[in-house]
Amino acid sequence: MDKRYNIACIGAGNVAGHLLPALFSAGHNIVQVISRSSLSAQSLAIQLDADFSSKVDRLDPDLDLLFLTVPDHVLPNLINEVSWFRGIVVHTSGSVPLKRFSCVKYPHGVLYPLQTFSKNRQVDFKKIPIFIEGSDEIVHKVLTEVSQQISNKVYKLDSEKRAHLHLAAVFANNFTNYLITAADEILETAGIEREVISSLIRETLEKAIDPEQQSTQTGPAIRGDLPTIKKHLNLLSFSNELREIYQCLTTSIQNYYSTRSGDK
Repeated sequence: MDKRYNIACIGAGNVAGHLLPALFSAGHNIVQVISRSSLSAQSLAIQLDADFSSKVDRLDPDLDLLFLTVPDHVLPNLINEVSWFRGIVVHTSGSVPLKRFSCVKYPHGVLYPLQTFSKNRQVDFKKIPIFIEGSDEIVHKVLTEVSQQISNKVYKLDSEKRAHLHLAAVFANNFTNYLITAADEILETAGIEREVISSLIRETLEKAIDPEQQSTQTGPAIRGDLPTIKKHLNLLSFSNELREIYQCLTTSIQNYYSTRSGDK
C-alpha cells in the first residue's frame, strides 16, 4: 500500500481548493490549512477535517509535506519564512524555478498541475497532467508517488522546460480567455446576445485539441482579405486596445502562414 502523508498547505485559493480535496480523497491526512484569510482557510479546512489558521508560525514543523499554493510573487519570502519546517516543501507554480529554493537546506520540490482552476467549477483531477521536479531522488520519489495517486498523467520536467510550458499555457488559456471576453464586449457594443457565438467557441476549442484539425486556420487574415480587415478595424473604433490586438494578431497570422501551408 502506498504511504499516506500528513500534509499542510499555505494558501487556500483555487489551486488548494482542488489539490487538497484530491489528496484527501486519495487517503492523505490534511492536517493544516493556513491562509491570510481566516475565512478561506476555515472554509477549506472544514471540508478536509483539518485545522486552520491565518498565521504561518502556527505551522506544525513535523508534518511530511507542506504545499505552498500562493501567488508567485509571494513565494520567495515564504520559502525563507518556513525554513524551520522539517518535511518536504513543495510549490505548485509553473513559472518559479526550483533554484528559488537554493538558499534553504530543507528538501523541496515542485508539483505543477497544468489546469485552470475555479472554486465553483469541478474538474477531474485524474485527467490533469502533473509536472514534478525534486531537489533529490527521495523528493522525486515522494512527489511521483503522491502525484500518481491523484492523476493518470505524471511527468518529470525541469524548471527551464516548465517555464516554457507555463508560457504556452498562458497563450492557450489566459490569452484565449481574454479574446473571448473581447468578443463578448464587441457583441455587447452591437447589442447582440453572447449566446450566438457559443457554438463557434465550442467548435473552435474542440478543433484546437484535435491534432488533425489544428492547422485549419480560417478568417480574413489568412485569406488576405484586406477590405474585411479594414472594415473590422473601423468597427473597433470604440477601443484602441482591441484595434491594436486585432492588427497585431492579423499580422502575426499572415507572417506565420506565409512560410507554411494552411487551409484557407
